[in-house]
Amino acid sequence: MRNIIWTKHGSAAFNEILTYIKRNTGVITARNIHNKVMSALDLLKSEEITTRKSSELLEIGINDIYELNIKPWKVYYKISSDNKQIIIMSIIDMRRNVGELLLKLVLGKL
Repeated sequence: MRNIIWTKHGSAAFNEILTYIKRNTGVITARNIHNKVMSALDLLKSEEITTRKSSELLEIGINDIYELNIKPWKVYYKISSDNKQIIIMSIIDMRRNVGELLLKLVLGKL
């Protein structure tokens, strides 16, 4: 079974989403979304889900970042070379300007 490792940015992005939801729709909704995301990540831990490379990043030559769709969000992650860790790079709300957010992530500016 793989371990989930959160980067500083990945953790901050998820907290930002949950804080926004809690502020605008309530604690229960935020808790439900938290549980939904964590359940999806549990599938990655047990390798019960097919990994998919990020098509947006493949277009610009980055082939080591994968994506997991949890509508309306995408989780961007890497898999360690020994396949024992999932490293959460970011969670992005797909209703935002995704291209700009991905570029900042890739350039390490987030």
